[in-house]
Amino acid sequence: MELEVREQDGIQIITGKGWLDMGGSVELKNLFMKLAYAQADRFIINLKGLSHIDSSGVGALIFIASTARKLSLQFVLTETPEQVMWVIEKVRLKGYLPFTESMEEAFDKLNGELLPEL
Repeated sequence: MELEVREQDGIQIITGKGWLDMGGSVELKNLFMKLAYAQADRFIINLKGLSHIDSSGVGALIFIASTARKLSLQFVLTETPEQVMWVIEKVRLKGYLPFTESMEEAFDKLNGELLPEL
């Protein structure tokens, strides 16, 4: 898995490409924790480039969500490919993980510009 990180408006944007499998999961979790320990507090994880996710990839997303909650960090997943969302829906995590459809919506959500869902 290829990971790229950049910062925009104080938000860390992690973009993944390829397979989010066992190796990619370790890389993603390590990158997230490295940024969190460096005092980053807002994250967008763009899944647009993912072509596959397995159970360890799902586990990495759960780890990031639970860690973000424990450390009072904000994060959203965005631009999730259909095949990846299918897996997330099958394991019933869509309501647990925060998703947006677009990068613009992700920025709005992290900047507090979206109204809460009812």
